[in-house]
Amino acid sequence: TELQPPHIALDRKQDLAGASASGKAEHHAATFAGGLAAVLRPTLTTVAPDLVCDAQGNPTMTLTGTGFLASATLAPSVTVGSQTFAPKAVTGCAAVPGTLTEGAVTSCTSITFVIPIGTLPEGDSPVVVANPLPADCASIEDVKLRVDTPPVVASVVPASLCASGGSITVNGTGFLPATTVGLEATGLATLTSSSTMVNAPGTQVAATFGGGTTVGSLYDVVVSSDDGRTDAPPHKQVTIVPGPIAFFADPEVVFNRVNTRVTVHATTLTLPLPDTAGRYIHVAGGSDGTTATATYERAMILTPPEVPSMDIDDLTPAATGLDRGTCCRGRSPRTFRNGIKRGSATAT
Repeated sequence: TELQPPHIALDRKQDLAGASASGKAEHHAATFAGGLAAVLRPTLTTVAPDLVCDAQGNPTMTLTGTGFLASATLAPSVTVGSQTFAPKAVTGCAAVPGTLTEGAVTSCTSITFVIPIGTLPEGDSPVVVANPLPADCASIEDVKLRVDTPPVVASVVPASLCASGGSITVNGTGFLPATTVGLEATGLATLTSSSTMVNAPGTQVAATFGGGTTVGSLYDVVVSSDDGRTDAPPHKQVTIVPGPIAFFADPEVVFNRVNTRVTVHATTLTLPLPDTAGRYIHVAGGSDGTTATATYERAMILTPPEVPSMDIDDLTPAATGLDRGTCCRGRSPRTFRNGIKRGSATAT
């Protein structure tokens, strides 16, 4: 009986048939040492990264699993959605025993491949690995790759940032939870946000920066996601301006049931401050739970962490330039000392 050369077989039986001298077909049991390799279908465990943006580059993907068959002339194929890709490399391999028609065959655990720019649509696509013929079974695990579009930046507020650091708010669409914001300028070091907070719809990023920028420079605001996506140029920009630097506050601890004068020692304060520079403190009132609110019609000098650097009740008009205001010491109306008569106080 003459038998065909052996092949790789995948989850199926090989029928060895021949013909007798009388011409009748006969089936014989035979053993061929190393003549047949029976292998399981490939299994796919992970795809990394599992979130990409192929609109701005050619991402390299890595698949991990078992049973990826390869030889000098054969390799598994990778299908993502409706697109099929050839492996760039197949690694983590061990030899499949036997002398096979296909030559030396290995069973591998990792595949890398490249997705050309603009190939895949946005959304989730199933990933499947198929081995080459004749052992051409495919993976059946539920592994998906998500493709997202780049983030879009509509605006950045404010349009300036202190050289000592501060916060900006980036408005737009497509911001993922793991988003960073960078400040980039030609010839200057890039400054990356120390922290970011993205809202649930992915339309706003609050980014905080430390010091390290150059006063007077114009920086591009670049939003990046952990999948390598960035907003497309031209980028929104911020201008770096001098800002106050707070050294320490005296006292550092206060009791919230009494009014306390706190002095904040700072530098780089530029006068006059805009009306929006003042932020005011709500101070707990008496045992009846009333609350008094301090308001001023002209901004006082304020420095982080948003406490006044002086107490209006102890200042003269000549020293401060404050000509009117309201104060909240106590629950009954009163006038300021040192001749400031145009103010009064009420409790709310």
